[in-house]
Amino acid sequence: MEVIRHAMAIPNPSLERAYLWPPFKVFEKFAQQFPEGTPLATTIARFIDVSKTSTLFQSAESEGMMKLAHAIEHLPNIDLESRYNISFAPIQTSKDEQMEIFVRFAEVLSDAKPIAIDSPLLGLPLHLAKSPGKASKVGLEQLEMLHKLITCYCWLAFDR
Repeated sequence: MEVIRHAMAIPNPSLERAYLWPPFKVFEKFAQQFPEGTPLATTIARFIDVSKTSTLFQSAESEGMMKLAHAIEHLPNIDLESRYNISFAPIQTSKDEQMEIFVRFAEVLSDAKPIAIDSPLLGLPLHLAKSPGKASKVGLEQLEMLHKLITCYCWLAFDR
């Protein structure tokens, strides 16, 4: 409690800038200015370019969002709103294994067929080796990765 009291007694630092990102309906209006079939990653990049206003505001874009949008561009049957929403999925894009599983998730979404999280089609590493005693760094990294992938599965399931 002492740590909490101390932290609560310190004034909040001033914000140097606000990070903004549009809700889908605003982004959709922007995307309609481009020819049909324009990749989502291209539209996002262009939105970032034109949304610069001052040093007080900055687009809350992320390189990860662009990578996710690009990774699923080839998939049919995913409308713009779903592509937009799943581009915010909690995936560590620097990890190839997570990106591969994310694309498998998106393929299932594209097919619009229900699928259980333990389906061999998804290839989730749900059964991790148990180690006696303390968890190793590698074991904890595997658990963290699995947690992110399960969160992503839930994220994508919610979109439909």
